[in-house]
Amino acid sequence: FVRIADALRRGDPQKMLALVEKRRGKVELVVSHLRKAVELAPDDLRARFALLRELDRPGTSATTADLLGHVSAILTKHPQNLVALLERLRLSAKAGDAGTYSRTFDDLEKLSRPWPEEARTELASLKAANIRSWSISTSSGSTTAGSIVTD
Repeated sequence: FVRIADALRRGDPQKMLALVEKRRGKVELVVSHLRKAVELAPDDLRARFALLRELDRPGTSATTADLLGHVSAILTKHPQNLVALLERLRLSAKAGDAGTYSRTFDDLEKLSRPWPEEARTELASLKAANIRSWSISTSSGSTTAGSIVTD
């Protein structure tokens, strides 16, 4: 109930209604209220991420392309948002979109410049391993992203 009180205090009635409906287990209404919240306040990252999280649950009609669209909307306003970049990486792998996947790694590498050397090395190793997995998976005729899907 703390989150409901916070939503009321901030004047976010659609997010508050979404929280109430979530407690009631009404997924369609949760999504509806969060869509309205995003429509009313497109720069509200909390509402956008909450909508993305709800749409990504099993049983919703959202496609990976829909989810990528929501992530793109976040990155349009906040191109260095690490959470959104990681989500785009995950979703592009799930969709089998090698171009978006590779570009997202490039974006992460640009952001990683101030990171500790060990973190940058891990990122480079992960990129190399996943690109190899992608190549093996796609060259064998598979239509999935193989081992790079992170769910």
